[in-house]
Amino acid sequence: MKGKAFSLRQYVVPALIAVMIAAVCIALPPLAGKAVAGEGSWVSQDSGTTRDINAVSAISTNEVWTAGDHGTILYSNSAGAMWGSQDSGMDTNLYGISMNDNNGIQGWAAGDTSWGARDVIFFNGEKWNQQDLWLNRHIRGVSSPGHDHCVVVGLQADSWRTIDGGDNWPAVSWAKHKDMYGVTSTYSGGNFTAWIVGENGSIARAENLGTSRRWLTQSSPVDALILRGVSAVDTKTVWAVGDNGTILKTIDGGSTKWKQQASPTGKDLHAVCAVDANTAWAVGKSGTIIKTEDGTNWSIETSGTSKDLNGIAAVDSENAWAAGDDGTILHHVPQPKITNCAPGSAHQGDTLIVEITGSNTHFKQGESVVSMGA
Repeated sequence: MKGKAFSLRQYVVPALIAVMIAAVCIALPPLAGKAVAGEGSWVSQDSGTTRDINAVSAISTNEVWTAGDHGTILYSNSAGAMWGSQDSGMDTNLYGISMNDNNGIQGWAAGDTSWGARDVIFFNGEKWNQQDLWLNRHIRGVSSPGHDHCVVVGLQADSWRTIDGGDNWPAVSWAKHKDMYGVTSTYSGGNFTAWIVGENGSIARAENLGTSRRWLTQSSPVDALILRGVSAVDTKTVWAVGDNGTILKTIDGGSTKWKQQASPTGKDLHAVCAVDANTAWAVGKSGTIIKTEDGTNWSIETSGTSKDLNGIAAVDSENAWAAGDDGTILHHVPQPKITNCAPGSAHQGDTLIVEITGSNTHFKQGESVVSMGA
């Protein structure tokens, strides 16, 4: 809530509380816009579907898409307060979705295929259209860094890329034939770079996909389990996650090594989303959500669900969405913050304008701003 006038006479009776509020206002400059690191909460949202959701992608704190079983695509322009369906034109399961807005809103989604249907669908800012990619393959990951670029990967290491908005989809070759489940990509200075992960701990990278179209195998510290999700901050910092709570990170793009990080869970992790070099979330089995805020140490967050979570998307260190089985969608809402307080001091009986951003903010009779933890 924002800009609501609170009367000290109505809400706060003791003079001491009035002094506390005045003190908060006087000390506002160092407090404004601040929240305790790591605080916030995951809140369940009504998706309107009971179908499994397999992937989620967000382009702002308001606009979010999900993709799931039976061609289900959901969209919200209200941070998930309301969700509506978009016609995908598909009836097969979708396992990947990747949206961007650096060249107008566009995005791709893909998954299982069926005879007579194309494999990849493209959102042109208005509607979803099938593209001329007749693969009859099972795609498991989709990543678009924008600029009309996209790469998809699936079982048996099948992968393709486009650099012209989907007019052409040449294959990207790899000597191995592993089932691959996750893909991430970056675009910088005209260089289209991507990583894929999958069975037997496999990791591969393709640099300058615009011309090379070839995956190069990277050394992985794990080889007896499946890596299911991968997320790149830039060409250097990349995380990968997988079965048994496995977390891997590289800070050199994987050129020399991937390092395994200590995990707070033994549950299978299905997806990861990196915000910056220090901040990333991962989700997985039985409602598992973990987060790092220093790039190294991970902690478990309370999700409030036991449903398997299959996808995670974050736009910053506070705003994120997780999605999973039976239409589950969770939204991470930030810790409430005082952003303005006027006047700068007050006496008992005065009225203050207190601006608070964040969700689930409320006053109870007799409470002060201080007691709300702002």
